[in-house]
Parts: sequence; structure tokens; C-alpha cells
Amino acid sequence: MNKRINWIDALRGFTIILVVLGHIERGLKGEGLFLNYSLQLFDNIIYSFHMPLMFMISGFLYGRSNIIDIYQPTKNQSNFLYIKKMLPIWFNYISKKIISFYIPAIIFTYCLLVMQIIVYGYEINYYKFIQVFYQPYSIYWFLYALMIITIFYSLIDILITNENIVFGISIFIYFLSRSFIVNHQAIGWILEYIGLGIFFYSGKIVTRFVYIIELNNRYKITEKLKTTAIITLLVLVISFICCNYLHSNWSFIFILGEVLVASLINIALFFLFKLFSDIDDKFYKTWFIQVLICIGKNSMVIYVIHTILTAGVRVILCKFGIYVFWIHVILATILGLGAPILLFRFCNQIRYLRWVRYFFYPADLLRG
Repeated sequence: MNKRINWIDALRGFTIILVVLGHIERGLKGEGLFLNYSLQLFDNIIYSFHMPLMFMISGFLYGRSNIIDIYQPTKNQSNFLYIKKMLPIWFNYISKKIISFYIPAIIFTYCLLVMQIIVYGYEINYYKFIQVFYQPYSIYWFLYALMIITIFYSLIDILITNENIVFGISIFIYFLSRSFIVNHQAIGWILEYIGLGIFFYSGKIVTRFVYIIELNNRYKITEKLKTTAIITLLVLVISFICCNYLHSNWSFIFILGEVLVASLINIALFFLFKLFSDIDDKFYKTWFIQVLICIGKNSMVIYVIHTILTAGVRVILCKFGIYVFWIHVILATILGLGAPILLFRFCNQIRYLRWVRYFFYPADLLRG
């Protein structure tokens, strides 16, 4: 169950590339550089689905984890005894997840704050350094959100074994959290993040469908299946067009459309990456897909470091008077994606630097 899945790594690689590009684009826009309709269109499209896709991938992997297999009560077992038996297992599982997400979030938030003080001349705010322990800062909100969502839904899976009921709860929480935002009322960030769990739990449900496909993977790949892939691509194109419309309409329709379009895009992407892995094994041996897989395997390292590196590229280029859009994007993308992987591998090769990996994967310490 812990074996890596190539098509999931490729999908995660594709997603983290969008994350890096999105942060580069917003960084340039934040500096008042390169403001035009095309960039806004790009922003509208990728921010409509790429973070939900990150949650869905995490939910999919959660759905395939060993912990799910034992979240099923045996026959004639009372609910009380079942919950009593499962809670210690849940606590052990969650402890590792908290360490995996919370510690890197704290460490690299501090790195980002220090970089902002040194490079941008931000005023030293000691309160912000303390605030990091209970409130997310900048891009690291995703790690806090994933930690909270995993805690919440893994506990719910123990208390309620019916997936349809849990999914209904996730829908309710999503609309509840979004309605607070639409009405511009104060909302706890914990509720907001739990609301995003609808995408996480959707990923878990997708696990079941993929399992059925793999279980019946005796089907023959026919022209009909390839036609289905083309239709799926058309669905993606139409969905991307809808993304731009939805971003200009902030209303209940936007809330409903946001979750539907994001889910449609993400499920279509899941289906495509899985479909291509079934159509032709050689497809996942091409250099481009191998690059995606490599990026996907190192997605955690890239995520926590890339903003610090891409911001540095932007500052240096601007100091030298270089304002060519594509130079900014290409250099920042290469450094944001490539440098973290090279740095991580370099540290792993040097005996006295192998401890650095625990900044990214602190839960590995528990494994010895």
C-alpha cells in the first residue's frame, strides 16, 4: 500500500508546477509588474482548481493508506468497543501527520520571515514570529489546512463509517464556511480549512473508483477508451472557460460553481492521468513524464522552499534593471523547481548533511 504510484506522482508534479507558476505570477503582480488580461486569465484558471487538486491528491493517498483498511468495524462489534479500539490507532496516525505538516510549516515560515526582513527590509515583528504557532502565514497555510483536514476526516471516518453521510457533512461544512466569507463576517481559519476538506474527501472517494478500475483491469484498451480521453479533454477546456466567468461573479452561484468546476476539472485530470497509464505503459517512460514524476516525488521539498527562491530571483533581476517577463518566469520556474530538488539530493549525498532531510520530513525521525 505504501508503494509509489507513478501516475499520481506525475499528477502531483503537474500540480506543483502550477503552484510555482501561480506564486511567480502573483509575486510579479504584487510588485506592480506585467499587469494584463492574459495574466489575470491565467490566474483565474489555475487558482480555480490547482489547490483543490492538491487536497484531492492528498485525500486519494489517504484513501489508499493502511489506516483506512482498519477503519471498519467487525461483525457483532459494538460501536463503543470499535471506537475504543480505534482511538489509540487514530492518535498514533494523527501524531505522525501533525509532525509531518506542522514542523515544516513552522521552520520554513521562519525562513520566509527572515528572508523578508533581510531582502525586503520588513520591520521585525516579534509577535508575528509567535503567531506562526497558531495561525498560518503566506503559502504555508496549505500545510496547516492539510493537517487540520486530515485530523478531522480521519476522526470522522472512525465515528461514521458511511461515506455518503461523511461526504454530505463535507458539503454542508463547505457551504457554511464559504457563506461566512461571502457575508464578510469574521470566520475562524480552522472552519475555513475544514470546509476545503470537501476536496480531500472527494479524493478518498475517487480511490474507490480507481480501485474498481484496477480490480477489473482486464478490460481491453479500445478506440472507445481513447475517445473517452478526448471527450475528457474537451470537458477540461469547457471547465477552464467557466473558471474565468466564475471569478467575475461573487455570489451563491459562484460558490456552487466554484466547487463543481474545481471538482469536475480535478476528477477529469485524475481520470486522464490514470487512463494514459492504462493505455500505454511506455507513456510514463517518456522524459517529460519522468520529469513530472521526479517533481511529484519531491513536491514537499519544492513547496516549502520555492517561494523564498523565486522571490530572490525577482529581487535580483529588478535590481539589475531586467523587466522582461519571460526572463523572470523562466529563471524563477527553473530555480523554484530545480534548486530544491538538487539541494535536497546534495544534502542526502553528504553524510554530515543528511539531517537536513528531517526539516522536510520530520516524521522520518520516528522511523529511525
